[in-house]
Amino acid sequence: MRLCCPYCHGVGYHKVGCPEYEPVQSSYMCCECSEPIEIGDEFLENDDGEYIHRECIPGINWLADWLGYKFEEMEDFNDDD
Repeated sequence: MRLCCPYCHGVGYHKVGCPEYEPVQSSYMCCECSEPIEIGDEFLENDDGEYIHRECIPGINWLADWLGYKFEEMEDFNDDD
């Protein structure tokens, strides 16, 4: 027989707000800070299945590399052939 929690009266679980409540850990981890990506966090996923928090992105060059993009240099674009 399961006893209910003395704080939230949940049986087999604890309600949000209960001192015994522990949120479910996310299986998505940020590749930059190694912290879980929680509900409400803004994040990106690349083609390799890696995740990163929006606030952990160190810069535009790093982000372009992480997403697999290449910067190119514009050459002569004169269409007078």
